[in-house]
Amino acid sequence: MDVLVSTSASTSAGGSPWWVVPAIAIVTLLLGSGGIVAWRRLNMDRKLGVAAQETHDEDAMAARWEKMIDVQTKNLVEPLRTRLGEVNDELATIEVEQRALREEMALTRTKYWRAIQYIRTLCTWIKARSLGADHEPPPPPAEIAGDI
Repeated sequence: MDVLVSTSASTSAGGSPWWVVPAIAIVTLLLGSGGIVAWRRLNMDRKLGVAAQETHDEDAMAARWEKMIDVQTKNLVEPLRTRLGEVNDELATIEVEQRALREEMALTRTKYWRAIQYIRTLCTWIKARSLGADHEPPPPPAEIAGDI
């Protein structure tokens, strides 16, 4: 026991602090057994694990978005395309009807002006025949009086 006390007393007396020896032992333990390497590897594995998890999460998010787009395409875009086709068919039908109505209106307008011209001719003929008569022909209706 005297040897142990004298050794520790001489170490203290040599001028180095008491904690240097345990510190050197701990540093030697860490470096000698690969402690720093193991600690760095643990950090790298943790970073790689986080990166792998983030990659996995991003892939899952991309898959969810792709599925949502597919669902929306199926539920929104396809019915709109169908409705657009129906509207195009209805528009084509309306255009055909409009063309027919314009042709009918042009024909009616032509007949109307031919009838007005015929009425003018009849009125002139009646007036020429009834110069000597006691009565005048009846006045035309107010709607077409300006045209005659």
